[in-house]
Amino acid sequence: MTLISDQRTRDFLEEHADVVLAVHAEGGRGNLRTLKHAMWDFEKLSRHFEKRHWDKSPSMTKALRGVLATSMERRAGKMVEADLERLVGNTFSRIFHKEASAKTTAADEIDDRYKQIDFDDIVISVGVLAGMLFRGDVDGDAIRASLDASSDFLQPEEQPLWHRAHHTFYGDDDEADIVAAQVEHAFASGSVKARGQLMHLFGIRLWFSTLGLIDRNRQQVVDEGLAYIAKLEDAGEIAEIDRSSFDRDNSFFQTRVIDETTPEYRTLADAYSEASNRVLRSKYLTIAHELIRRLPCEPDEVLLDMVVNNVRSAPYFDQPILAALPPEYFVKCVLGWPPKIQSQALNILHGRHELRHGDMLTSERAWVTRVDDLLTAALPAQRPMSRERLRAAIARKLTPLRPTSDTSAVGP
Repeated sequence: MTLISDQRTRDFLEEHADVVLAVHAEGGRGNLRTLKHAMWDFEKLSRHFEKRHWDKSPSMTKALRGVLATSMERRAGKMVEADLERLVGNTFSRIFHKEASAKTTAADEIDDRYKQIDFDDIVISVGVLAGMLFRGDVDGDAIRASLDASSDFLQPEEQPLWHRAHHTFYGDDDEADIVAAQVEHAFASGSVKARGQLMHLFGIRLWFSTLGLIDRNRQQVVDEGLAYIAKLEDAGEIAEIDRSSFDRDNSFFQTRVIDETTPEYRTLADAYSEASNRVLRSKYLTIAHELIRRLPCEPDEVLLDMVVNNVRSAPYFDQPILAALPPEYFVKCVLGWPPKIQSQALNILHGRHELRHGDMLTSERAWVTRVDDLLTAALPAQRPMSRERLRAAIARKLTPLRPTSDTSAVGP
């Protein structure tokens, strides 16, 4: 323990040496170097714990077990990030998946190996663990927030409804009946609007339906869920989906949705995604005008928004934003911009379309062809240098994007 520099962590590890050794023995990772690194990983997190956390020694012991086990599996090369996501906080999902597929995953094997650890109850969230183990991210605020959001530090009445519903698996039947009634009340009142909570609610209602906890069959749950989404859309309360976020349609708040692999849940998740896409499409014209307004002042930022790059996520790389603009308006803007901005604008179009990302940009490719036609038609009216510069840019950047069967491009 002398290798641990944080005094509070060192004291805790010395007090719980039996826990450390038991987890190491249970995991079968005989390499003491692996154990040493696992304790260092725990220290990376624990140095950010506050007194209110340390005062709950049983909770910190659960965190210790969870961090040691996942760190040793990671360092032994037996666990990738996807395995960690399936392991922590996702017992239900793994049980259902195993029953449906009759296949054992790496997460199942890790869970079976550590008999003394409940990976649904290790206090530290999977997002914090994944950041530390796979990317070296250690954010003190996120670590403390993760602890404070756990069942060990939240009062029962403070826990989100979806979280309490998940944990009815460990409660008695009276508690399950109470939570099921609360779920139905929340659904009937339309009070759940946040996407992640709603997706969990859909999965929970499907599960409760199968168990007979609510008086609905699975098709009724789907139909009611679709109607709920339609009401949210009519009220303008559908969220745009952030495709760069950690959560996906089957995982929110670092917890997988119950029933997430079933056709019924996929119907609801897909319906929400389609509604979200409609919301985004309704904003295309506004977004396109804003991009065109910004382009002369910050062309590099506009490029990063619209073209796949190694700097940051490009939110519109596969969204046909520009097709919402009349091509005549875009051409008028191009002809009025300085030469350097003209060149950058056509570079952006070329960068967006040269890799041909799926079918999402199909409508914009037709728009690019029309822009090519209009710019080419405008060349004779340009002064000599501008005419030659634009002709060369069109030939290099736009004409190669035309359909291969299209031979209508005209050049002087």
